[in-house]
Amino acid sequence: MAYEKEQKICDICGGKFREDEIVECIVENSIVNSCKKCVESENGIIITRPTKEQLEEAERPYTVHERLLKMAGLDNNTYKNSNKSI
Repeated sequence: MAYEKEQKICDICGGKFREDEIVECIVENSIVNSCKKCVESENGIIITRPTKEQLEEAERPYTVHERLLKMAGLDNNTYKNSNKSI
């Protein structure tokens, strides 16, 4: 038997949907679980959570050099390659 995902209820229309069809969104200054159809019709804003990779990248300590390059809008690899030719 195939595993069926748990069904959740849309806070706006009350319909039952698969867990992957329900998203957290902001509608009328409150956070609700809603189906994608209701998000569009209510002009809601979908809340996206960071992925595991994004969280790990954010925790990585940067050197002063890397931070300055980032603030200047330069790519570290491009900077290294252009610096070698000098």
